[in-house]
Amino acid sequence: QMLLNKIKSSRKFSLLFGPFLLSKVVNSLHMSFTSTSIFSGSTYKIMDPIIDNSLTYVDSSLAKEIDIKLMSSPGFSIDQLMELAGFSVACAANDFLQNVHNTKLLANNIAPNIDWTQILIFCGPGNNGGDGLVAARHLSHFGYSPIVVYPKRGKTSLFINLVQQCLDLDIPILDSLPNSELTSAGLTIDALFGFSFEGPSREPFTSFINRFAQSSTPVLSVDIPSGWNVDQGDIFHTQFYPAAVISLTTPKLCMRNFTGWHYVGGRFLPPKLASELHINVPQYKKGTSDQFIRLDTSTCGEEGTVV
Repeated sequence: QMLLNKIKSSRKFSLLFGPFLLSKVVNSLHMSFTSTSIFSGSTYKIMDPIIDNSLTYVDSSLAKEIDIKLMSSPGFSIDQLMELAGFSVACAANDFLQNVHNTKLLANNIAPNIDWTQILIFCGPGNNGGDGLVAARHLSHFGYSPIVVYPKRGKTSLFINLVQQCLDLDIPILDSLPNSELTSAGLTIDALFGFSFEGPSREPFTSFINRFAQSSTPVLSVDIPSGWNVDQGDIFHTQFYPAAVISLTTPKLCMRNFTGWHYVGGRFLPPKLASELHINVPQYKKGTSDQFIRLDTSTCGEEGTVV
């Protein structure tokens, strides 16, 4: 208990590594968390819009409208958006792993048997899963060893091509995963469900989400944590709180109180469209090729507007 209190009292340490390291400590002490734990996303109360307009949290209907307008003709094709989104996921995963791996405490004392080059990517049947497949390809080119778990594969040429691109790089694509693989990887990417998910989840995805919640391997969720309601958070009581999330285009309502590593990626929203929809997105630095922005979650719930 003293160790837990000490970790919780360190604001900087908790913000950076609380979601992952604290779970390791708790597992080793055979403890369980309450709703007051410093796990990212441990509360889901949607705050009233206050203070400034630096960031917009959108509900499910507006998230769908953004996609519709982006893909209006002429405009983006679905494979273009998926490529850009998946690339930003891969870049955020690399950033997260570089920061975690370079922490001597984590690398040497907490997780000495972890293969930091191995990344498990769980892909769902829809576009979120497609983002995961794209991310797997880029991570392979980055020098990682991704393993894709893809139990219900898309039938269209888009998904068939994405699978073949992974196979051409000798990326394993599995229907299920043994327990041993989940504990040795350096990172798990949750690309099961995105903002169109209405829930509750069904098998085999429910079992995957349960494994995410119970595993000490850090999880990076794509757009929203799988199993969550996009507007209200974990209303289905999955108890799954990922170490990191990369919101695509702009954060969704369920991310309002998230205190883990929060990325925003998908650098493709035209400023005119953002203005039309009254969306304020994080500003990427000019003159950079960055594919994501890492938000400061120390002010979680204190900034931004809800749309």
